[in-house]
Amino acid sequence: SGASNGIGIAGFELSAIYVLMILGWIFLPVYIKVDVYTMPEFIKKRFGGDRIRFYLTILA
Repeated sequence: SGASNGIGIAGFELSAIYVLMILGWIFLPVYIKVDVYTMPEFIKKRFGGDRIRFYLTILA
């Protein structure tokens, strides 16, 4: 049956393609405008300071 062969996971993965493409179209222009390449770099430029670097280190 499909449930035993992982069809549920396949559906999740296929729908994730569309979500990731939409998020890319939303966030890519913002990243290009601010001239950053990663989310931690964007957060540091957006909020500034070294506390955010410490928070991201603890969070990761």
